[in-house]
Amino acid sequence: MAMTIFGALLLAMCAEADIMIQRNQYESTGCTGQVVKTEYFPTGECVADGVIYRTMTCNSTGVSYDYFSDAACSTSVNTSSYYALDSCNDLNDKFVSCAAMTVYEVSYHNDSNCYSASKQATYTLPEGCWPTGGLDNNTVGQVVTASMKVEVTDTALIERYYNSSLNCTGSPWDEIKLWCNYVCESVSSGALAAGFWTFRSTCGALTSSTTLYSCVGAACTTSEASDGYVESQASLMSPMAWALTIFVGSLS
Repeated sequence: MAMTIFGALLLAMCAEADIMIQRNQYESTGCTGQVVKTEYFPTGECVADGVIYRTMTCNSTGVSYDYFSDAACSTSVNTSSYYALDSCNDLNDKFVSCAAMTVYEVSYHNDSNCYSASKQATYTLPEGCWPTGGLDNNTVGQVVTASMKVEVTDTALIERYYNSSLNCTGSPWDEIKLWCNYVCESVSSGALAAGFWTFRSTCGALTSSTTLYSCVGAACTTSEASDGYVESQASLMSPMAWALTIFVGSLS
């Protein structure tokens, strides 16, 4: 029983609750038939949208896009868009929910240490299975069969990709495991873009305001230290052993 409770504690430390927007694309005209693609968007996140940037917010009735000229989304271009929930849009898709979800973050980097300065993108993922195929050239009835499943254990986030079903059945064509505690993983081919990826989790934080970072056997750089990262030995011991060290240390 003690190990079960401990495992649940670690898993809870990996997760966070965000307001997420869900958009579905459908097989048939008028947003009918089976869902062929599901996307999740975190609210308030500033992302590139062509040559400008945008944020998304939502409430119980719809989703708003606000556009900005800078990467910090601080300078508005006084342009916005609004989409009502459950209203079918041009690409045979619709926003279906605005709700708090338990989510996990992974990030993509262009250096082998996954330092924050090298972060190219962050992806916010719920746990579970969803279709990722969509419609070929956005043509109604032309379904691309693909799906993705995210599983989170007390030591890692596992992504499985399927190209034979929309519901994660059959054998995955690719599987990626990202260890918790910011271990930097090299990916050369497959479903994820080639580069370096990390599961942005602590799985046993020293304090609620401390972020652990695996420096892959090297000392953290000055810039990392200024970002509030703490050098760990997570890459030199198993994630469970690292988490156990933190847990025991917090009791002393």
